Amino acid sequence: MREYLLRYVPFCYTFNTRIRNKDTLLGLLATEHFTILYLVYLTVFGVSLSIEDVAQVVASVGLAYLLFYSIYEIGYFINDTFTIHFEGKPTIRTSNHGRGAVFVSTRALWSFLSLGVLVVAFQIPLARLLLLSITLVGIMLLHDLVTFRNLESRFYTFMSLRVLRYTFVSFIIVPEASGLALLVMLPALAHSLLNYASSKMGRELPLTPSSLALRYALLLPLQLILLRGTHLMILAPSVALVCAFTLLHLRKPHQTMRSVP
Repeated sequence: MREYLLRYVPFCYTFNTRIRNKDTLLGLLATEHFTILYLVYLTVFGVSLSIEDVAQVVASVGLAYLLFYSIYEIGYFINDTFTIHFEGKPTIRTSNHGRGAVFVSTRALWSFLSLGVLVVAFQIPLARLLLLSITLVGIMLLHDLVTFRNLESRFYTFMSLRVLRYTFVSFIIVPEASGLALLVMLPALAHSLLNYASSKMGRELPLTPSSLALRYALLLPLQLILLRGTHLMILAPSVALVCAFTLLHLRKPHQTMRSVP
């Protein structure tokens, strides 16, 4: 059953090879997925709240993430089965290197399915979806198949993938909010880039509730300056995360969490 899920169901491979536990999953949902969902809703509907509006945004964001992970997991798979052989200190994430064609074809099928539903049910322009998807595929293949021998070039392709990761969903649904999405995800972007650079030098940055609270708190002033007094409501999740991570630190001061590549 587990192998079936990994092979055919998007996000299962991400969970099994990158997330691996409930705490990391909850952290990813809180710091990334919910934050983007909140931003999209706020941009489209403002502070008004209705069940129909929430359902519409949740469905569209869910489909956009389905499209994203269906494509992104192909990159994960290529990295774990091919690129890893050229890394000095590789991280072994899977021993199942077979059925690559099945894995890639099922992810491609999910990609086309989610893309079609977004076009038909939510009237998202096909050209926008294709442009974003092709860009993601291109940078992903460049990262996994071309720049793996050059650490400097690989850092830039990793950074490009991170920017796309944090703006992908918002660009699909409400393109004008993409800049705000990148700004609100600035703490996650800063950590992922620093951690990626550190990991290539043989060590990873510690990820604890206190470090997370400090990261979000230190970057809040910069985010406020960049917003110039507008769209301040988009920072509500960041403020909530500072409070939540501070409380978690007080309860479990030595707890460590995983960083999702």
